[in-house]
Amino acid sequence: MQTLSEPRQTRSLLSWRALHVLALVAAIAISVTGWSDFVERELIDLRFKLFAQPADRDLVVVAIDPQSLRELDVWPWPRRYHAEIIEQLLAAGAEQIAFDIDFSSSSAPGDDEILEEAFRSASGRVTLTVHKQLVRTGDGVELVHTEPLASFRPYVNLASANVYPDDDGVIRQMPTSDTWRGERLPTISASLAGADSSAPPWFYIDYAFDPLSMPVLSYSDVLAGRFDAERVRGKRIIVGATAIEMGDQLPVPVHGSISGVFIHSLAYQSLTQGRTLQFVSGLPLTLAIGVIALRFGQHLARRSWAFTALFTAAAVFLVIAAASVLQLAAPLIPEVMPTIAFLALLFPIELIKRIDQQAVRILFQGLQLRRTSAMMQTIVDNTFDGILIIRRDGSMEMANPAATAIFGVPGHELTNLRVGRLIPDLVGQDRSHLDIPELQVGVHEFRARRPDGTTFPVELATSEMRAGEEQFWVVLVRDITKRKAYEAQIRHQALHDGLTGLPNRTLLMDRLRLAMDAAVRDGKPLSLLLLDLNRFKTINDTLGHDVGDELLCEVGKRLCAPLRRADTVARLGSNEFAILLPAVMDMPGTLAVCNRIQESFKAPFQLSDLSLEVGVSIGVALFPDHATEPARLLQCADVAMFMAKRRQLGSAVYDAQQDANTIRNLTLTGELRRAIHNGQLSLVYQPKIDLKTQRVRGVEVLSRWRHPTHGSIPPDEFIPHAEVSGLIGPITEWVLATAMREMSALQQAGFALDLAVNFSPRVLQDDALPQMVADSIRTGRLDARRLTLEITESFLMDDPEDRLRIINGLRDVGVRLSIDDFGTGYSSLSYLKRLPLDELKIDKGFVMNMHEDQGDATIVRSTVDLAHNLGLKVVAEGVETREHVQMLQALGCDIGQGYLFSRPLPADQLQCWLRDSPWGFGRAAAPAVEAVPS
Repeated sequence: MQTLSEPRQTRSLLSWRALHVLALVAAIAISVTGWSDFVERELIDLRFKLFAQPADRDLVVVAIDPQSLRELDVWPWPRRYHAEIIEQLLAAGAEQIAFDIDFSSSSAPGDDEILEEAFRSASGRVTLTVHKQLVRTGDGVELVHTEPLASFRPYVNLASANVYPDDDGVIRQMPTSDTWRGERLPTISASLAGADSSAPPWFYIDYAFDPLSMPVLSYSDVLAGRFDAERVRGKRIIVGATAIEMGDQLPVPVHGSISGVFIHSLAYQSLTQGRTLQFVSGLPLTLAIGVIALRFGQHLARRSWAFTALFTAAAVFLVIAAASVLQLAAPLIPEVMPTIAFLALLFPIELIKRIDQQAVRILFQGLQLRRTSAMMQTIVDNTFDGILIIRRDGSMEMANPAATAIFGVPGHELTNLRVGRLIPDLVGQDRSHLDIPELQVGVHEFRARRPDGTTFPVELATSEMRAGEEQFWVVLVRDITKRKAYEAQIRHQALHDGLTGLPNRTLLMDRLRLAMDAAVRDGKPLSLLLLDLNRFKTINDTLGHDVGDELLCEVGKRLCAPLRRADTVARLGSNEFAILLPAVMDMPGTLAVCNRIQESFKAPFQLSDLSLEVGVSIGVALFPDHATEPARLLQCADVAMFMAKRRQLGSAVYDAQQDANTIRNLTLTGELRRAIHNGQLSLVYQPKIDLKTQRVRGVEVLSRWRHPTHGSIPPDEFIPHAEVSGLIGPITEWVLATAMREMSALQQAGFALDLAVNFSPRVLQDDALPQMVADSIRTGRLDARRLTLEITESFLMDDPEDRLRIINGLRDVGVRLSIDDFGTGYSSLSYLKRLPLDELKIDKGFVMNMHEDQGDATIVRSTVDLAHNLGLKVVAEGVETREHVQMLQALGCDIGQGYLFSRPLPADQLQCWLRDSPWGFGRAAAPAVEAVPS
C-alpha cells in the first residue's frame, strides 16, 4: 500500500545505459585523439620483450665499429677499402652486398675508378642506397635527393635508406618501397629480402628479434681477411656504421637506440620471417563489447562491487592476453587501449550506481517533491479517467475534472456528495458509510447514477492509500457505455448472420440443444426445418450479388412472418435457412407450417426494378423420432431437404431409406459391383429433336439399375456410390460399349443417330479416359463425330487449366463436346472462349418455367445468344409443352429434349419410335408448331 508521506523512489540522473554509452564514447575519443598512444605503445613494446627471440643468421652485418675506426684512421676512408671489402666478401661466397654508406660525392683520384671496377666485377650483386632529406636554405626548406655517383649507378642496385619515425620520434614502421624521382625503389630491407608485390606497403618492424643476436663482422677484420669465410658463404651482407661516433644512432622500441644498419637488418628479419606486423584498430572490438555491456550489463549491476572489480580486471587481462596471442601467432598488432579504457570506465560507473539511494533521495528530495506534485496534478487534471479519493466514511476528499464530467456534477458539488449517491452498490443500506467489504482492491464493474436518475456502466479500479494516520480509497472511474455497446454488438455478430440479421448456425444449435432439453423435460416433440432456395445460384450469377443479397434479406423477413414468437429462423449460409419449431404436438402441425411457408413464397419478390419468383425446398426432421442429438437432427433435415429438391416435392420429411448413411445405402456399393456382371444395369435413350426440321437428330443415353430387392434405383442414387467406390470407370466403359453397339445396330437398320453420353466428373479426371473413348469408338464402329460427351459446368470451373487439358485430350479423339446443365455453374465468357466446345445444354429448370417466369426466359434467351455468338449449338432440356417449343423456336434454340417428344426408351422401343413417331424417320409429319414472337 503506497503512502502520501513517502516519495517515489528517486530515479538516477543518468540511466546505466546512458552512462555505458558515455563510457564507450569516451573510450573511442581517447583512441581517436591519440591520448592513449603512449600506453598503447608501451604495451606493444612489452609484448616485444615478452616474445624476444634470436634473429635468423642468413644476414651478416659488416660493422664500421670503433675497432675499424681505430685501425683504419679517420673517416671517410679511401674508397679502395670498399672495393677490397667487396672482393673479400664475394670471394668468400656472399650472395648480395648492400652498403648503407653515402657515395654521392667524388673521393681521391683513382679510388672511384677502383670502386667502380669492383662494382662492375660484382655483376649486380651490390646495392647502394639513396635517401631524401629536407635541408634549410635561404629560401626556406628544400627536399634534397642524395644518390651514388653517376659512374657507379649502372653497375649497382639502388635502394632507399630513408626511415620514417612516428610522432614521438621513434622508428616503428618501415615501407617496402619508397618514391624516388617519380618511381618506386625498394628499401634496403626489401631489396635484400627479395620482397615482391605481395608484401604490404608498410609494416611494423618486429622488435622481438634481438639485434645483438645477429652475426656481426668488423669492417677492419673483413678488410684484412681476418674472418671465417663460412660465416658469409651464401649469406646476404649489409655494410654500415655501428659506432656511436658515426652519428647513425636512431631511437627504436625495446632497444633504446640502435644504428640504422640494425634497423634495416631487423626490417629484413621481419620480411623474411613472415613477421610484417600490421596494426589493427581496436574500435570494432570496443563497439562489440559496448553492445554486449548495454545488453547484459544490468546482470553485472546485481553483483557486489568486489565482483565487479574482479570481473573488470579479468576482462582487461583477457583483452591483453588475446592481443599478445594474436601478435605472437599472426603478424598483427591489435589496438587494445580503447577496449581497456572502456572496461576501466565501467568499473567506476558500477560504483556510482551502488551509491546509497537514500542519500540521493535526501539530496534531491525538495526538487523531486515539487516536480512530482506538479506532474501528478497535471496527470490528474488531464487524464480521461475520473479519479476519486474517498474517505472511509464515504465522503469525497478529491475529484478530478474527468470525474465531474462522467457523473455530470460540478466539481464543488461533487466533493460534497457521498459516494453512495453516485454508485449506490458501494454502500450499505443506510447509505451513510462506505461498505468496505464490497469495495475490494482491484477492477470491478458497477452501475453509476447521474443527478437526473439515468444510470450507466462504469469500471472502477480501486486501491488503498494511507496519508499519515488516515486511510483513503483511490478509485479510477471509467465510463464503459461505449465498450458495453461494442461488446453487445460483437456478441450479436458472433451469433447472428451479418446480412439478414437472423440467428446463425451457432445460435441455432445452442437454441436447439435447449429446446431438446425442454422437450425431454415436458415430454413434447419438436421439429427442425431446413430450407434451400431454388435457382438462387443462377439468380446470383445472372443478376449479381447485390440482387442476391437483397433477395436473401427479403426471404428472411418472409420466413418470419407466418411463425410464432417462440420459433427460430436462422440462416446457415449461402441460400440455406433453418427453422426451429419447439413444442410442436404432431407431424400435421409441422406440415401446416411448411404449407404456410410454401404459400408465402408464391408471391413474387419485388427487388428494386425486378420481380422474381423463387421457390423453396424444405426438409423436415422431428425430435425424437428421427434423431436425439442436435447435429444428427440437422443432418436428417438436410437429407430430407435434398430429397425434396431432387424430386421437386416442395417439402419432404426425413426418410431413413433416402439417407446415404443408412444400412441400405451402405450395402448398395457391394451390390452395384455385382450388378455390372449380373446384367442388372440397362440403358435407355431419350430423343433429341432438331427444332428447325422437327425431326430427331440424336439421342442421349441414360443408365438404369433394376435391383432384385429394391426395384428400380435411379441414377442419382447409385451413381454417387459408383463414384465413391471407384466403380464409375467400369460402368462408364460398359455404357459406352453397349450404347455404341446398339447405335451401330440402329444404323444398320437405317437409323443414323448422334449419341450423347454424360460423363461423371470422377471419370473425367482419369488420364486414361481419351484412350478408353478411342478404343470404344474403334470397337463400336461409330463415327467419332456422332459421339457427344456431356460435361457438367461445375467440373470445368474446378481447376480450369487442368480441365482444359483434359477436354483438349478428348477433343483430339474426334468427339464432340457439350456443357451439360449450363447456367448452374460459374463459367466466365473468357474461359468459354478457350474451350473446344460444340454445344451448350440449358438446364431443364430454366426451360420448364420460362413461360411463367420472366427471369428464366431471360436466362434462356441470354444462353442462346451467347452460344450462337461463340459458334455453338444449343440444346434445351425439359421440353414438355408446345409452348416450350414455340418459345425455343422463337429464341433460335437448335435442339430440344423432353417428354413432349418422348420419355427415355430401351433400344428396341426406340427403333419403333424412330419408325412410327412424327418426330422420327417415319412418313407422318410432325405436328406443326408455330413460333411465337420473342
